[in-house]
Amino acid sequence: MITIYPMLATLLDVFWYGVQYVLRLLFKQNAPTRISTRPGPLGRIAIIGAGVTGISSAAHCITNGFEVVIFEARPSIGGVWSQVTASSGLQIHSMLYRFHPSVWWRSAYPQRDEILSEIRKVWAEYDLERRTRFNTPVLSVTRMHPELTATPGSTRWLVNGVQDEIFDAVIVAVGTCGSPRREILPHADQFAGTVVHSSELDGETLRGKNVVVVGGGSSGIEAVETAVSHGAQDVHIVSREDRWIIPRNIVFDTLISLQRSTRGPISYLFELVVAIGHYRGAKDVLPLKRTIFDSTPVINNTFIKSVRHGRARLVRGKAAAFTERGVLLDAEVPDVDEEHSVSCRQEIAADAVVTAAGYSRPSLQFLQADLFPKKYTCPNLFLQTFCTEDWSLLLTNASYVDGIGTVGHFHIGICKPYSASRFVNPSSLTSIRPTRGEMKAWVNHAGGLDFITYMDMMSWLVRFHLTETRRLRWILFTFTGWSCSRVSTM
Repeated sequence: MITIYPMLATLLDVFWYGVQYVLRLLFKQNAPTRISTRPGPLGRIAIIGAGVTGISSAAHCITNGFEVVIFEARPSIGGVWSQVTASSGLQIHSMLYRFHPSVWWRSAYPQRDEILSEIRKVWAEYDLERRTRFNTPVLSVTRMHPELTATPGSTRWLVNGVQDEIFDAVIVAVGTCGSPRREILPHADQFAGTVVHSSELDGETLRGKNVVVVGGGSSGIEAVETAVSHGAQDVHIVSREDRWIIPRNIVFDTLISLQRSTRGPISYLFELVVAIGHYRGAKDVLPLKRTIFDSTPVINNTFIKSVRHGRARLVRGKAAAFTERGVLLDAEVPDVDEEHSVSCRQEIAADAVVTAAGYSRPSLQFLQADLFPKKYTCPNLFLQTFCTEDWSLLLTNASYVDGIGTVGHFHIGICKPYSASRFVNPSSLTSIRPTRGEMKAWVNHAGGLDFITYMDMMSWLVRFHLTETRRLRWILFTFTGWSCSRVSTM
């Protein structure tokens, strides 16, 4: 007898393939051929980082008439995806991770190898290989003196002090995840078991073992998922702070990203829905002090199920040191009234300890300090992307702290058409390009930008174009990326 579930799965697959086909048809721009009729590039852009953001940014710039050079410190492209285990994958639906319009996902929740494959396809299709310099860390990005610039009001940039290579703009695409953070607890030499970082779980034998995961963020939750799937006997996760875990559901995740970050009645409704539906049978792991809109939630379905079925346990507290048999920690347990918690020291036996402190944030020290005056440092930038001292320096996905949103082609691609529109029409600088005063005033009005949602970003961009009528002609280009050259001649 044929069940309905395979049929529904097939229909959903057909639907998502159809959506991807339409998105590619509407938004994908073909890469220019090497033999091109264009008179020359509109400008030269330095892109720092060859991960998802860097490769996507470069492809957008190329199709809109700019020349790019990609600087990558590592010997390969892929960014953080080249550093994780093969079992690591998207926590959000792939339709919310369309980092470029040409992407074609085969899975709803693709894993590392499929993601890297799509990054490489964009890199190859847009002829970025010859524009990428591997093993080239950027040590300095310097603004040239105003008297040396060819166009009044425009900045020129030097990368690594190379005088004969001048750029019109710089896109910092180093992301927020650098090298794996390895926090070694005291007395590690006394521990008789195995210690491994969450990014190195491939090949580890965990079946039948007691596993302790130290770190309660996305890396830790994913490590628990891996340990349970590999047949670990008992899994504890030690977390110093609460994070909301929301369901893997494209409808719910999209709706929540379309809310403003300011606390309102709807945000309470989302928390109520998650608490009743997602956390049922696992109320002990429900966050006690944080709201969904305080920090980036973890998107995961299996962790709550593992807690519900007794295969994983959350321990709130701080890991203090290794012992011979496991991990000693300062645990927080509910007080008698269950409204407060008290700290007590306890030991958890372990055969294997997974350190899941995540990744260190990449340094931005290669940028001049005077580019970020007090009050206007990351994440407090214009539209959380543009340096308030100079609009031709972008930190795309590099100044982000916390938020809820998508990584669709809007998330990365919108900033490229937006910035391109500042180059292609130098005769209208006063109305097209934001001034330093305008950018700083916007940051002052926006307040703290350490937490944003996708709706915040979209509303910012719409309002910016509406404040000056001469900007309106760019709004279609900004939100779709269609025809940079056509808009510039209007």
